[in-house]
Amino acid sequence: KCFMYIVIMGICQAVFSSIIPNDNLLSTLIADIMFVLVAMLLIKLSKQSIKAKLKINKITLKTIVTVILIALALNFVFQSTQFLFPESMRGELASEMDTDLSGVKSFIGFITVVIIAPFSEEILFRGLILGELAKCFNMHIAIILQAVLFGVMHGNIIWAVIAFLSAVLYGYFIRKYENIFTPVAGHMSVNLLSFILT
Repeated sequence: KCFMYIVIMGICQAVFSSIIPNDNLLSTLIADIMFVLVAMLLIKLSKQSIKAKLKINKITLKTIVTVILIALALNFVFQSTQFLFPESMRGELASEMDTDLSGVKSFIGFITVVIIAPFSEEILFRGLILGELAKCFNMHIAIILQAVLFGVMHGNIIWAVIAFLSAVLYGYFIRKYENIFTPVAGHMSVNLLSFILT
């Protein structure tokens, strides 16, 4: 099932990037929304509770603030791992980022980068994939495996390392708090900071 969810996300991305080839942000926004809707439909069709499957529970403001502060603090540590790589690789990453981030400073960019992408990625990785992996492995191994998948999805080796470390953190958030909104809050806060600093 893990790979089924990844394939569905990939299909959504491919379809909408071909329909809207000149606007990567808009195609990503629509693809992510479509993925979440399809995932919810599949959960319903399998006669499971969406709330139970994705761990949608009540959460306190204190918990949200705690995970945001932890995510932001550790993000600085995770970002510093890029300095372990050669200067040439970091330069290549900066060049890729300049290309990828063109047009991000817009309303669509904000909605996509800060709200929808973190939400859909958390549904996919910490909601669906981690849940499936936890049925086959102990939770620590499941967290590592979903983090590897999350890192690979980010492509560039430096981004992959940062994404892997973040995914481990988000995996432990959902393990500790039993709530999908803890990794969502952490992920959104990190993306918001990146959005502001870009």
